[in-house]
Amino acid sequence: MRILISIHHELDRNAGAPGATWRLSEAYRALGHDVDLLCFDDMTGSEGTKRYRFPWFIASEIARRPAYDVYDLSSGDGWIVEALRRMILHERPGQSSLVVARSHGLEHVVHESLVEDARQTGQKLSWKYPIYNGGFRLWECRQSFRNADLSLFLNQFDIDYAVEKLKVPRERTALVINGVDDPFIRRARELVAEGNMDRPPVGPRHVAFIGTYIDRKGIRFLRDAMVSVMTRYSDATLGFFGTGVDDQTILDDYPEALRERIKITRRYNNQQLPQLLKDYHIQAFPSLTEGFPLSPIEAMSCGLVPIISDIPGPTGIVAQEKNGLVVPRADTESLIAAITRLMDHPDLWTRLRATGLAGIGKFAWKTIAVDTLKLYEQFLHDRSR
Repeated sequence: MRILISIHHELDRNAGAPGATWRLSEAYRALGHDVDLLCFDDMTGSEGTKRYRFPWFIASEIARRPAYDVYDLSSGDGWIVEALRRMILHERPGQSSLVVARSHGLEHVVHESLVEDARQTGQKLSWKYPIYNGGFRLWECRQSFRNADLSLFLNQFDIDYAVEKLKVPRERTALVINGVDDPFIRRARELVAEGNMDRPPVGPRHVAFIGTYIDRKGIRFLRDAMVSVMTRYSDATLGFFGTGVDDQTILDDYPEALRERIKITRRYNNQQLPQLLKDYHIQAFPSLTEGFPLSPIEAMSCGLVPIISDIPGPTGIVAQEKNGLVVPRADTESLIAAITRLMDHPDLWTRLRATGLAGIGKFAWKTIAVDTLKLYEQFLHDRSR
């Protein structure tokens, strides 16, 4: 099968959506398929305008290339292709290509969350926001999902939202999750094989935050919770991984007396994460909005117990009292209570950790690639009929 994939970003293999897209394309290739991947890096011209020009770039690339069997385009990238598909895709009688619109976290859900959080906190969004991110970009995504042969979403909430509010035909939607790299699968197996699953640390005190240091990830609530926790427990530490900001930006948010117990890794190669997390016990993940985050899976595979917000995406990965703890969104006190509960009850931490490690195998990229290819084949068959 010939497959063209797009991602509406630079191709950073250690970042969320770009990294997931690259790993899926590699899994397809390993299964014997011919895959091309297009991203901002393939474009010329002004860096600042690439996100606006990318759908037009995709259409121009498709127009000059031989036809593919599948065009798996990230949300908003395919609306021009869909509008001109008969001419651009060179379809002939008996030949049919599948156009897929893939969400990496539904933009409309993120938009509503941003607007509501700004209203509650009194913060004003940039005057530029409604022009593109809060305006034309939302239209691009809606058109792409409505007119695609198949729309892929990361959680059921996003599917229901797209069907009910964007008028996407439900029969042309499907749920497809993301996976984790082989080093994480191997690390989970190694920890299980070590056979010390019933021996908890004496007070699991070390907390990790994995992700970019932005408001959408709940960093304000993390800060307030961890200041309380680290004040209460003098041996508690906090590690930041993949923040993408200057270290001092983070340290300035914390009292000076606590800063020596904070470790920051601004960037890392994804395959290094198991080693970086080896001394940590708990993942704090108070994100405000997500599609299907990989960091809770990565954390569990490294033996950490995740604490997540009660929002779509993370709740499709972590179940309360089974492989982690779930707290209300934007609730500092509940986050404090969950962290201290794990610290004060090592037996609970051990039980949740063991369940998390046991379930990591289903997130292997090969498994996800095989399941997605079956979807392609099913919808290609329907189109050819």
